[in-house]
This record gives sequence, structure tokens and C-alpha cells, in this order.
Amino acid sequence: TTRSAQDGDDASPHRSQSGSRSRKPVRRRAADSGSEDDDESEEEEVKVKKGSATKKTSPDEKKKPGKAAQQDSSSGSSWSFTLVALLLLALLAWFFLSGSGGAGKKDAKTLNADPRAVLSLREKRKEQLGSLMRTNFAEQEVAVAKKIVTDVLLRNERQLESGTAERSTVFHFGGGSAGDSCKRMEKVVEEFMFPRAEPKSTLRVAVHKGELDGIRNKIYDQLIQTPRSLIILERADEAQERSLYLIEDAFENAVFDHGGKGVDCTQAVFIIETSLGEGMAETVCGGGACDLSHKEALVRQLKQASQAIWSRQAFVARIREVVPFA
Repeated sequence: TTRSAQDGDDASPHRSQSGSRSRKPVRRRAADSGSEDDDESEEEEVKVKKGSATKKTSPDEKKKPGKAAQQDSSSGSSWSFTLVALLLLALLAWFFLSGSGGAGKKDAKTLNADPRAVLSLREKRKEQLGSLMRTNFAEQEVAVAKKIVTDVLLRNERQLESGTAERSTVFHFGGGSAGDSCKRMEKVVEEFMFPRAEPKSTLRVAVHKGELDGIRNKIYDQLIQTPRSLIILERADEAQERSLYLIEDAFENAVFDHGGKGVDCTQAVFIIETSLGEGMAETVCGGGACDLSHKEALVRQLKQASQAIWSRQAFVARIREVVPFA
């Protein structure tokens, strides 16, 4: 028992020494770990400082503008965008107001135009036609002819504006006094159709002479080149019937083929000039001045005279605008 105690006593100092020895390295490790942590934190601080230093002196950062410069550039770009937008709006306004978008057909412009402007334009054109009539005719002279031609020409313009024209406009100028007054009316039609055009797109054809095919080709070539044309068939009552029947397509069809080319007749105006209906004023108007109350009777008499010389009734029916000069 004493020996074990001694052994225990002998072992205890050894145990204490070993314990103390074992604790010291732990303290050193703790101290070492503490110093290592301090070193790491110092290294991190140095790295952060170096990083901040590099950020300050980075060439990429030097190139970036400051806030004031960014604001200036953004405000400058917004101003430039605004100026570009204003310029575009100004160009669009000028484009539509000047009518440049209607370089094609006239009806394309008027369909999209202000209705009040269209009415104003129509009133202006009506006044222009009235002025031409007053310039070329006395007040009571050929009243029926002036009324029919005025109504037809204004209606034709409205149809062209709206795109509803289905065929050419065909007049028959006839009557005992058709000579001088007929020529003056042709001048009115020409001036109204081409108020500013020089030369006028007018073709005069003496259908009472010349080869039949040559007359037809001449008329159709004119329409191919200039669809908006005035075609005057002079002394048509002296021509062979077949010479008129050959151009019947131009009276009835809107578009047809001729020699591989399309002929557009919707804008054309034909005047068939004859001396038919001589003596209408005496027969219908009792030898006095004819006025608008005689319109239906005069038109009917001229149609009957046409049917007497042109046996093809379908051709006569295609001449829709009968204008008696009496």
C-alpha cells in the first residue's frame, strides 16, 4: 500500500510536469494562431488598401466620367433626340401640307383631305368653270348646252377625286348652230381640263377622212401616253360608221388592251362633233330663245337624229352626254 502510494506520489509530479508541458504548447499554439490571425488580418488590410489604391489609379476608372460629366452627356443626348424628333415632325408636316404625298393621282390626296378643304376646292373649280362660260358665251346663249356641260364636267371631277370613274366621258355636240358655239364650248372644256398645262393634251381627229385603223391607232396611242386627254372627233356625222365603231371600246370600257399595252379611258373626255339636229330651235322652242325648260325636248330630238344616221343602236346608247346647241 505504501509503495503504491509512493508510486502515486512519484507519478503525480511527473503527471503535473507532463500536464504543464502539454499546456505550454497549447498556449504557444494559441499565441501562434493569434499572431497568424493578426498577420492575416494585416495582410487583408494591406490588400484592401492596395485594392483601393488600384481602384483610384486604375486607367479604366480614370477614363470613366464623373457624375457631372454623365449628367451633361445624358442631357446632351436627350436634347439631340428632341431636336431630331422636332425635325422629323416638321418634315412630315411640310410633306402633307405641300401635297407631296399626292404625286400620284389626285383622288388619293382628296380622299384623305379635310372635307371642308375639298368643298372649298370644288367651289373654286365651279367658279372657274362659270367664269369660262361667261367669258365665251352671252348670258342667254346656248343655255341648255352650258347647263349640261357644266354639270357633267363637275361630276367627272368628283368621280376622279373619289376614284369612282368607271368609263370615259363622251359628249355629242350637235345642233343647227353647232359651228361657232360648238368650237367655243370645246375651248371651255379644254381650258377647264388643263388650266395650266402647255401644250394641252388635246387630240383633234378628222374622222370623216383617213384610214380607219390609222384613226383608231392614233386615238389609242394618245390615251396610252396621256390618259387624261381630250379627244375631239370632228365632223363625225360625215364619217363612215365603221370608223366610229372601231373606237367603241374607249366609250364603254375602263381599261382594255391595245397592241399589248393597257389603255386607261377613265380619265379621257371625248367630244363627238356633228351638225345633226339642225332646226331644233324652231321645232322645239317655237323660233324663240331656248331656255332650260326646253332641255329634255332638245336632248330627245338630238338623240333621234343620231339614231337616224347611226344604225348601231348600242353605239348611240354609249354616247351618254347629248348636248344640243340651240
